[in-house]
Amino acid sequence: MKDLGGYHDRPPVVIAPPDTVILPYLQSPTESSIYVCWHASISPESVVEYGTTESLGNSASGDVYIWEDSTTWHWVKLTNLEPETVYYYRAVSDTMRSDVYKFKTPPRKGQKTGHIRFAIIGDTRTYPDQFTNVVSSIREKVTEIYGDPDIENNLNLILSNGDIVTYGPTLSQYKAEWFEPLSGITANVPMMVSIGDHEHDADNYYNYMKYEDFAGPQGERYYSFQYGRVLFIAVHSIFHTEEQLQWLDNLLQTAEADSTIDWVIAYTHRPGHSEIWPDGNEKYVQDNVIPIMSKYSKADILTYGHSHAYERGQVNDVSLRLLENGGGGAELDRWREYPNQTDYPEIQKTYDYWSYTIIDIDVENKRYDGAMYAIGLDEIEFDNIRVDQFFRDKKNETPPSKPEVIEPANNSEVSQPITLHATEYNGTYEILSSQFQVTAQQGNYTNLLVDNKRDFENIYLDTGAPNFIPIDKNAGIDLTQCSLEDNNLQIGKSYWWRVRYRDKNLQWSSWSEEYSFTVTIKTDVEDNPGVIKESNLYNNYPNPFNPSTIIKFDVAKEGKVTLRIYTVEGKLVTELMNDEIKSGSYSVTWNGTDSFDRKMSSGIYFYKLQTTDYQKIGKAILIK
Repeated sequence: MKDLGGYHDRPPVVIAPPDTVILPYLQSPTESSIYVCWHASISPESVVEYGTTESLGNSASGDVYIWEDSTTWHWVKLTNLEPETVYYYRAVSDTMRSDVYKFKTPPRKGQKTGHIRFAIIGDTRTYPDQFTNVVSSIREKVTEIYGDPDIENNLNLILSNGDIVTYGPTLSQYKAEWFEPLSGITANVPMMVSIGDHEHDADNYYNYMKYEDFAGPQGERYYSFQYGRVLFIAVHSIFHTEEQLQWLDNLLQTAEADSTIDWVIAYTHRPGHSEIWPDGNEKYVQDNVIPIMSKYSKADILTYGHSHAYERGQVNDVSLRLLENGGGGAELDRWREYPNQTDYPEIQKTYDYWSYTIIDIDVENKRYDGAMYAIGLDEIEFDNIRVDQFFRDKKNETPPSKPEVIEPANNSEVSQPITLHATEYNGTYEILSSQFQVTAQQGNYTNLLVDNKRDFENIYLDTGAPNFIPIDKNAGIDLTQCSLEDNNLQIGKSYWWRVRYRDKNLQWSSWSEEYSFTVTIKTDVEDNPGVIKESNLYNNYPNPFNPSTIIKFDVAKEGKVTLRIYTVEGKLVTELMNDEIKSGSYSVTWNGTDSFDRKMSSGIYFYKLQTTDYQKIGKAILIK
């Protein structure tokens, strides 16, 4: 069970066996230095032999920390290294010698070529076998994607959002739960951690981590370091001090003016909001860290853990992406496990999977591509599959075209129910969101009656056993429309509205022009029932349908009328009408085929009516 104190209590782990081989652990890389660390109990000697070839040729000595139970932690800081260079090395403690491994130093600060790639994991504690599975999946995937068998050429860094052990004061858990599961990767790729709840701010953690070169004003609890053109910031989400917040603000302000930095990636433990485990929400992050980061254009990603799941979203008015990466190996948080699970508007996707994320920054083209890979959940095993992907392109931040409002027309009188209609989306990248706003005071969009922001998809909940298929609550959504049925608009009162679109590059269009409408009462008896006074598109019937469905509509003004069928991706299927017709009521049958009379597959389709003064879209579901 998880208590309100923020800890996930689980059974103890098996204590690791005594040291038998040296398994190096890299951390705190710079363009000219890196820490090589390892366990070895037979000697306090700490030596690293290294060089740019397998013959090595250089050596450096370091230091050691010995706990009361004789656990011995060695570290050597290699210095005067060349940037972006592969080094061979071996760790030595008396007669114990590691294998020869390789690592690659970061590029020079400000270098404008190449790629910077890093993986993100979190909440890996308690179950070493599951964590080991995640680690081996990372190694397998980066080799598959980038093709080089030498992982140091594929992956530059791994970030952890914390909770690396079940109980930080228990020394034996660090080997069993953290260092040994990671041993297949951290001899070649450096690891950096933002401390979690379960570490309990224990001395054991700080004795293991070598962050003193990067430390903030209150020590190693929080820190930052630059890797090429990326600034990484580790925020302590449990250490709630104003000094940390001021440090963060100053750091981001300095980065904003630093021509050698293009990207800022922050990582912490607790989320501002988690859909799947809201008890883990942290006000310090939601009310302080996120608003501070939102002030700066280079603040690109805030990633966190605490909830044992994957979640992705974005802050509404800025290009700050939010990533929950808590599926690193601990017992998953599951849909329906907690009664207060919440569909937060800024979170677009939530999956209760064991998973990890890989970010690839193309430095020259100022673009990153991110992907989440999943290896399964309790009931179903996945084959290391990609489940989610996202990107940011800073070289092409052309916003979508400014939309125009269609209906209600400006200064029109409309009866309820009222649906707002805007023009089709037009942008370089696909649509992500639309936002409709309604106000009772012209030009005043501070006090809103309606602020409807929706994304093209909203993955929330799943279908449950046996298949656990994720549910997209926004499947088939039309982001160019917004219904006002439940907003208690008053008869005889005027309102003003506007709309804007956002693309998947997190860029908003300009707001549309502001249009007004007045709400009137719809009369049941018309002066002349034979005259069509308003164009209207009715719901198709039957729906769902097979093999055909009837689409009825009214046309108020004589002129050209089109009725077209589209796929959910916006591709034209067929044109049912494109004629000059008179005012009147019409019905058209669609038999579920395209313009070549080929049967369409089961799914959601949209039908769009366009007249000289009216436009509306309906949704039809074809089943077989």
